Amino acid sequence: MNSSEPSLTVAIFATNDPRNYSGGRYMSLMMAYALAYAGCRVTVYTNHLPSFDADLSPLAPGQVDFVVTGDFRDGVVAAPLYCVVLIPT
Repeated sequence: MNSSEPSLTVAIFATNDPRNYSGGRYMSLMMAYALAYAGCRVTVYTNHLPSFDADLSPLAPGQVDFVVTGDFRDGVVAAPLYCVVLIPT
């Protein structure tokens, strides 16, 4: 995206285990950082911060926001979104 275009806002919803991960969870965070690198504003809503975030954060440092929510309702911001991605458990 060039700087004159507005950023696309993306929300990703995924559960995470505080100690372990699966390939699908890893892939969902890869998607989050790839979208952020491409210029999207990305928020990941999750029940636990992913233990593997340090593996991927160098792709787009500081550009993916995390909201930890126990019920996936608290903390969810009502805002216009370009895309919502739901990662099945």
